[in-house]
Amino acid sequence: MSWQATAWVSKVEAGGASGKLLLYALANYADETGRCWPSDARLMSDTEMAERTIRDWKRKLEDAGLIVVERRRNAGGTYQADEIRLCMDGEKQPARNGQPPANPAGGATGISRHSHRQMTAQPPADDSNPPAPPYKAEPSVEPPTEPIEREAQARGSEDRKAVERAFERAWRDWPVGSTGSRDEAFAAWSALTPDQRTAAKAAIGRWIAANKASGRDYLPALSRYLAERRWEGLPELVEDKPAFVDAPVFGPVWSGVRMELLLTHVPVDGPKPSAFLAEQLARDDEAGRQARLTRQATYGWPAVNRIHERAADRAGISVGFERAERLKPLMEPVPVGSDVYASWRGLHERMGWPWLPDPGKQPVVFFPVGGPERLSEFETVVRGTENDGGRCEAAE
Repeated sequence: MSWQATAWVSKVEAGGASGKLLLYALANYADETGRCWPSDARLMSDTEMAERTIRDWKRKLEDAGLIVVERRRNAGGTYQADEIRLCMDGEKQPARNGQPPANPAGGATGISRHSHRQMTAQPPADDSNPPAPPYKAEPSVEPPTEPIEREAQARGSEDRKAVERAFERAWRDWPVGSTGSRDEAFAAWSALTPDQRTAAKAAIGRWIAANKASGRDYLPALSRYLAERRWEGLPELVEDKPAFVDAPVFGPVWSGVRMELLLTHVPVDGPKPSAFLAEQLARDDEAGRQARLTRQATYGWPAVNRIHERAADRAGISVGFERAERLKPLMEPVPVGSDVYASWRGLHERMGWPWLPDPGKQPVVFFPVGGPERLSEFETVVRGTENDGGRCEAAE
């Protein structure tokens, strides 16, 4: 998240409310240079716009020179999320077709709302209208810095980017499904002193373990943990085992968590479909069934999709130690491209599950022991034991 990007978006004309909303969504993921990599599915979730609308507005904003979109593929040739750069350097990129689209047509203009001042020509001088005195530059009445910059200066020399980076690490350490509102959590994080943030981040694993050991099933949102300073007074824990372990992509623990989520979590509904898609989904035939399965695979398991997005960059997940030890013996290596691999892919298609990201040069991936025919044995084990509260986040 970059406040510079958000401030830049507030000053440009995007050609419509949808374009402005999309720019704000991109700014939410942008780094200090304006680069970001959100998938279309993530932008659809953030803006509640249809996939076609997202793509149309990305094209319009690119035509207007407000963004630059770079299509990416991994080593296996599969498309990854686009790299998008907000043109925050003060100079718009030239429109791709020579001219930016007209604003009345719904396209972006890219014109800054702070650049609409015009000079009015002085009337010719005569006896009744003496010439105007030479122009004298007056000091600007506007504040010399943006409000966020002034607030940062008032707080001292604390680096906002460092605060945001530290918050992202704490956010990833909190269990999936219990994080709560990101904005509320960041507000609570920002209200802490640097020493308090360090202590809060360091105590997350121990506090979660102590909360679970006390028999509580409920885990509060991260914002409450921070605002109420729940880590204070936490006794030191003597642990012979690590609280969490890193699980590499496509390994036994990574794959076990993925299958566990698919089997134990009820699929959720995606964004509201368009009228045409709603008609397709309502059909009582094979085409309708396939449309429903495809939509379920796309939106049904957000936690699995998040793991897949990270896997595209070969970033693993962090899993509770006990959960990892329980899942590891339940998995076996399956050669990529083998008959067993194909049977697992067929099961995913029939069940409407999201399939694996491209393994690239990975020779094997892991699936439950015995193939799809013995999946019920794996399901019995994972449903009959408690996990670590859904804790499976991106590993540092």
